[in-house]
Amino acid sequence: MTGVDRGSKDLAAADHLARELVAEFGLPEGVLVCTHFVRTDTPHVALSFAAPAGYPGELPADDSPGAELAAAEHRSRTAGRAVIFPGSAGLTGAVPVARVLDTAIERIAVLGGPEPAPEAVLHTRDHVRPEWREGVLTLTVTPSGEGLAPFEVPNPTPCCVDH
Repeated sequence: MTGVDRGSKDLAAADHLARELVAEFGLPEGVLVCTHFVRTDTPHVALSFAAPAGYPGELPADDSPGAELAAAEHRSRTAGRAVIFPGSAGLTGAVPVARVLDTAIERIAVLGGPEPAPEAVLHTRDHVRPEWREGVLTLTVTPSGEGLAPFEVPNPTPCCVDH
């Protein structure tokens, strides 16, 4: 488990950095990369990396306080939003909940509703970002049309954009 803090200003910038570092280091399919908020005088986002068991290669790392925080949160599974995780590449378009649970995602939480049936359909918007909650990688979803959709949208409107 390692961390990297390059001062990403927001989640989109951190997501981009995660993909760049995965490509730069040639990390394998089973890598798990999470974002972590670093609450300092200049709030920003850091990354954590976990390799699959037996991976002999190097992971991106630095020894900054933000990187150490990210790695610690990931290690304890108390915080972190997964950007890249085992099975994430196959979560595009509309997929059954059972298929989502065949990835690293362990639980699907429906806002204001019960656990979804395995045959329920998740419209992924090609943007699936589960989070560590109480040690479980959990995807929060909301009812959407004839199925479910991830609560986090791919291009959120920035806060205070209209004033």
